[in-house]
Amino acid sequence: ATLPEAIRFLGGLQRVRYLFVYPEQNDIVLAGPAEAWLRDDGGDPVGATTGKPVVRLELLMAALRAAFDQEQNVISCSIDPQPEGVQQMQSYLNQISRDRSATRNPDRLARAIEERLGLQTITLTGIDPTTRLAGVLVAADYRMKRLAMGFEPSPVPGMPSFLHMIRNPRGSNMMPRWWIEDDYEALLTDGEGLAWQLRGRGVKVLTEDELVANDGTREATGKVNPLAKKWADTMTAKYDQLSARLPVFGDLRNCMDASVISELIASEKLHEKAGIDLSTLLNPKFFSLSQHPAPRHVPSQVSYRHTRNHLVLTASGGVQIRSMQVARRHELSQGLAADRDQAAAPAGAKWWWD
Repeated sequence: ATLPEAIRFLGGLQRVRYLFVYPEQNDIVLAGPAEAWLRDDGGDPVGATTGKPVVRLELLMAALRAAFDQEQNVISCSIDPQPEGVQQMQSYLNQISRDRSATRNPDRLARAIEERLGLQTITLTGIDPTTRLAGVLVAADYRMKRLAMGFEPSPVPGMPSFLHMIRNPRGSNMMPRWWIEDDYEALLTDGEGLAWQLRGRGVKVLTEDELVANDGTREATGKVNPLAKKWADTMTAKYDQLSARLPVFGDLRNCMDASVISELIASEKLHEKAGIDLSTLLNPKFFSLSQHPAPRHVPSQVSYRHTRNHLVLTASGGVQIRSMQVARRHELSQGLAADRDQAAAPAGAKWWWD
């Protein structure tokens, strides 16, 4: 049977800010901003006034199962070109480097490079690739690259594409790499392990230049292109606005929150403190999640800026959720115990309350 929307969308919860354990009620409570929801043009549930996506039960369950998987460490997604594709691209660029006519039609040149790069490989770690959570990671990474390279306009002001920011690129062809990573301050706790608070933006965008060898392999240079960093910092600063206009980015931050909370429950054994048996929720035979085809490949996309005939492409990137590292960093807060008392369920409350 299909669960009611109120349960599937966690009562309109939009971010997890607090986790409270109530052993006397055998309960773990998640708290944060919430509002009524409606369906956006894509059919996804978003806040009626903010437009930001709600936290979905299936994202939380996928994160919880990943946290209780003893083999998982970092949840990650990476979209990378295959070495042979990069090698073919390099050979082609060397071939046309002496032919100025080849660069007179930027669109044709970009399509020729895309053809030689071929399909890029999607790699997922620490998570079931058939879950919605995995799909969110891939979609957010892919969408970030499209915004960076100007394949679609930014829906928020003050965030031009990286390609638009380039005026006079120096040096040879540019291959910046962008990725999205968790960004939390130390968790606050009451000292008893019964009250916890997540702090920080939750998400940041980082960049680094890559060097391509003749055989098509790539390695990090440790260097950062100032314009690529400026674009990454701008996206980080605009992330809240982006989440309201492109819900996939809000979904990604919800995945980050859910992963940290799930790791906290697993590592601190909060379910045992609450006297809760999670075996049913963790067992796919008793509680199944919707399955989606595991993403494996995406086509390459190349942007070309006709300024000194420099080629600019982003060929790799990804998403990293280091929930284990976040969950290990605690600071004591004297006020959290009172917050927990205040957040306790009122008499007669059901499974959610204001």
